[in-house]
Amino acid sequence: MGENRGRYRIHEDDFADHPLDRATPAAIALRELAEAAAQRVGSSAELARRLEVVPSLIVRMRKGLAAAGIEILLNLADVLEMDAAKVLRACDHPRLADRLVVLQLVPPRALSRLCESIEHLSAPHCDLVRAVVARLTPAESPVERTPATTRSSGRAL
Repeated sequence: MGENRGRYRIHEDDFADHPLDRATPAAIALRELAEAAAQRVGSSAELARRLEVVPSLIVRMRKGLAAAGIEILLNLADVLEMDAAKVLRACDHPRLADRLVVLQLVPPRALSRLCESIEHLSAPHCDLVRAVVARLTPAESPVERTPATTRSSGRAL
């Protein structure tokens, strides 16, 4: 009993279809990112704590045997101090990465449109908008608070 009589002989070809041998570029990228993050924070357990996942998932990611969801990828980018769009793109989420880039660009674009609109106002209206913005801007805000002046008189509002 327990003796192998050649009936179920293990051959090296039995291991040829190992997941790492047929890993996609995304799986390889995730494995490398997980490995780098674990080294950065000191251990798989600490990385699991930071990513808010179970440690076994980190072990499987480092072996290339597990995928990761979007939230985990974003947290992984944060741990590695990498651009989240690059991490998403590397892990086979190019459309989401492109969308993230667009969303990051929206506020400056919207702000520039607003500034252009304000510049087209008449001088009194432009000064009125500046006065309202200055009044609504908290003192500790990084937005520069300058007194609004009228273009014609040069006096502060």
